[in-house]
Amino acid sequence: MKFFLKIHQINNQKVITICDENLLNKEFKENELILKIDEPYFGGTLKDFSTILELIKEKNQEKIIHAVGSEISKKFIEENIIEEENLNYIADIPYFMILISNFD
Repeated sequence: MKFFLKIHQINNQKVITICDENLLNKEFKENELILKIDEPYFGGTLKDFSTILELIKEKNQEKIIHAVGSEISKKFIEENIIEEENLNYIADIPYFMILISNFD
């Protein structure tokens, strides 16, 4: 499976957005909550997980990772980067946001 990845530079902060390939340009609602996975924020280039893993392991800069989707969430859990308790859900779609400052 591939994932859409986009890198945003906000001041000196790198924000990396990732979503499952099948979720781009979709919107999910649960009660008053809306999860919008749109092109400007999540759209980027399709990458495999090994490429994403290399990017987040780079030690040269602190990064915020904002990811959406069951497949990307599973990969981050398998790599022990997050735990299942770190996931939030809207309409059964998992998402998470984490700060990586030093990756061992």
